[in-house]
Amino acid sequence: MTDMRFNFKGLDEGLKRLERSVRAEVIERVSVKAAEPMARDAKAGAHPGKIKRGTGQRIADKGPLSVTTAVGSRHPLAQIFEFGTRRRKLKSGADRGRIQKIGNVRRAFDKNVGRWFSDIGRRLWREIARGK
Repeated sequence: MTDMRFNFKGLDEGLKRLERSVRAEVIERVSVKAAEPMARDAKAGAHPGKIKRGTGQRIADKGPLSVTTAVGSRHPLAQIFEFGTRRRKLKSGADRGRIQKIGNVRRAFDKNVGRWFSDIGRRLWREIARGK
C-alpha cells in the first residue's frame, strides 16, 4: 500500500490539550474521515477485479501524535499496475511485453491532497475546540 504520513505544525500543541486517551482516537477518526475521498477515487481508477475490490484505506501505524493512513490495495500485483513494468524478455528470447502503469493511487492523491490538508486541519481544530 502507499502510505502517507504528515505532521502539522501548531496542531501538536492543540492536541496536547486533549486527554491522552482521547487524543489517539481523535487523530485516527479525523485521518480516516479525511482520506475517504482519496480512497474512493483510488478505487474508481483501479484495475478491475481483485485489485479493485481490495482497494481502500486502513490505519497502518499509530503514534501518540501521528497516524499513518494507507490508501491502496494489498493485492500482490497492485504495485505492478500502479507503477507498470519495462519490456521483459526471457533468456530464451521470448518477448513478454510490458504492463502499462495505471497510477490510480497517485492520481487520487494528486487530485485530493489540497482538500485533504484543509479538511484534516479543520476537523482536528474542531475536535480540539470541542475537547477543551
